[in-house]
Amino acid sequence: KNITRPFEDSTSLEFFSKKTDCSLFLFGSHNKKRPNNFIFGRMFDFHVLDMFELGIEKFVSLSEIKTSKFPEGTKPMLVFAGEVFDTDNEHKRLKSLLIDFFRGPTVSAVRLAGLEHVLHFTALEGKIYMRSYRQEN
Repeated sequence: KNITRPFEDSTSLEFFSKKTDCSLFLFGSHNKKRPNNFIFGRMFDFHVLDMFELGIEKFVSLSEIKTSKFPEGTKPMLVFAGEVFDTDNEHKRLKSLLIDFFRGPTVSAVRLAGLEHVLHFTALEGKIYMRSYRQEN
């Protein structure tokens, strides 16, 4: 019910960041001018460090996928395809933010036989494609 426009005024985001002791946020919005948007953001010392607005063009919900789902808390392997993730500064920042957002807790070792979830980000022709893959047993 509250109208929040993160790029115009970030005070409400900073308030909730401090209240919940949270350094990352994902804000969803939808209007005529900018339909189906996600704003990924990162805080430092409870102030906005950076934000990226991404428009969603094709969305498939988990309920539409008929295969079994991976357990909650499963740490994904992150794959970034596309040279702009290594050459363009904006894409480098986005890659860093996505790594922070999806990496999960720090672990001391990885059991390769247990690798079952992959998040694949592809930068191609000005768009970012995100796919989620699960290993079937």
